[in-house]
Amino acid sequence: MNTPLHSFLFFIFIGTLFALGSSSHLYAQTKRDSLNQVLNTIRTSQEKLELVEGIRYLEQKEDFIEKEYPSSYKVYVYEAMANTYYKLGDLDSSEEYTIKGLSLIKSDAAIRSTSIKIRLLCLLGILQKERQFYDLATHYYQEALHLSKSASDSLSILNNQATLYKEQEHLNQAIATYKLGLTLVPRLEQDSLYQKTKLLDNLGNTRSLASGEGESELTQALALSKQLKNTVRSYSIHRHLAQYYARKGDTVSALPYATAMYTLSKTIGDKTYEQEALSFLLKFDQPQYGIRYVQLSDSLQAVQKNIDNAYALLKYDKSEAEKEALAAKVGKQRFLLFGILILFVVLATSFLIIAKVRRKRRQAIQETEQRIAKHIHDDIANSIFLVMNKIEATENNTILDDLSAIYEQARRISRTHTPIDTQQPFQQVLLDLLQQYTTKKVRITPQNLSTVSWKKVSVEKKEAVYKVLQELLTNTLKHSHASFVIVGFQQQKATLLIDYSDNGKGTDRKPSGGLLHAENRIRAVSGTLTFTSQPNHGFKAKIKV
Repeated sequence: MNTPLHSFLFFIFIGTLFALGSSSHLYAQTKRDSLNQVLNTIRTSQEKLELVEGIRYLEQKEDFIEKEYPSSYKVYVYEAMANTYYKLGDLDSSEEYTIKGLSLIKSDAAIRSTSIKIRLLCLLGILQKERQFYDLATHYYQEALHLSKSASDSLSILNNQATLYKEQEHLNQAIATYKLGLTLVPRLEQDSLYQKTKLLDNLGNTRSLASGEGESELTQALALSKQLKNTVRSYSIHRHLAQYYARKGDTVSALPYATAMYTLSKTIGDKTYEQEALSFLLKFDQPQYGIRYVQLSDSLQAVQKNIDNAYALLKYDKSEAEKEALAAKVGKQRFLLFGILILFVVLATSFLIIAKVRRKRRQAIQETEQRIAKHIHDDIANSIFLVMNKIEATENNTILDDLSAIYEQARRISRTHTPIDTQQPFQQVLLDLLQQYTTKKVRITPQNLSTVSWKKVSVEKKEAVYKVLQELLTNTLKHSHASFVIVGFQQQKATLLIDYSDNGKGTDRKPSGGLLHAENRIRAVSGTLTFTSQPNHGFKAKIKV
């Protein structure tokens, strides 16, 4: 009975997931469509208010673009933003996004298109030209030309290079560059008519500036423009022809071209073209255009003021956003720094407390050992000595020998627990220690003792080494029945290694009593004491501090 209901609910669940997935995909697609629409607008528009609004939209979406889109798409966004900033006259922002695009290409091997890199390098060259850094501009153009593998890319670079030569008034070099460009036109797969028209137009104008010639190229360009049907290029050719005849003082021949400029400007729809055309007509004694020129100039000033205000607001908003981002970053850094400082204080305090506890513990041990040593020496050993004197009078040599042995043992225990004099050369202190334990039955040999730089070893470590060696030697003399002992020393940077071995009977028992105490003593100075003894193979120990 429940099966149909379960199936119904299952299909509803699957349908909901599908709807949610479709909705998410649709949302992402809508975002992409909106972004593409803005990019297309700022690429083609000459209306500066549209450009400002486009830039505002892209800056607001920049973080989203950074996270959601691949590098290849982000590069095109940066290129569009760099070109738009250039149109708005903001060279610094244009350069910022040009460099961001080039950096992304350099860091991501998946971006294989050389054309976009060439365009960005050319834009970087143009920006340097605007700042009059001509050598740097030439460097970027040459770098772009080195990458170029197509006639189309090469022509774009050559046009920019020729414009740079013109600005530097190297007109002959500009002419040669335009002529070189014309030789590449036949290799173009498309836009060959436009490129030829553009090159002839610029070549004719440059020859006019250089030598008063160029009419032939300009009239050829004008004839081609009629086939091309490109209003902006046609306007440029008419302007250059008007300038050509004006330079010769032939205003009668120049006037028709200026009039054509005015007609074309209305078709273009950009009032800055119309204003320029009117200024030409006024130069050619056409006062009837004066009123329109004044009206248009006032209108353009008002528009420019609106643009400046809108762009100022955009820069203010961006500045405020950057300030907020910087404040948030500084806040995070301060929080992190505060956390690190607290951690440092906690660790430093813990270290000091641990060091203080260890110091107190060592001091307590030393005081206890000194008290025991004093007690043994002053009370027990001296009492035994008095008894020995009394018995000596009775001439009981057996008891006297036993008491003498006990007396020496008490003095040895006292010496064992007496603090060492670390002010003396420690090498000699250790040699004295080894000599004290050398007997007729046991020979003790130190190795490489003189190679150790004892001045670099702390007092605490010296005391630990002395006491542990003392305990090992005592253990050998009491239990091992050894005939020789070798104590080897080795220094590795800040670490001291001591190998202790005898040829006694050895043992496999775990350390206890004095040896356990020695192990704890070494551990107290952050060292290690390990035993590798085996029955019938002698006693061995390694000290590392």
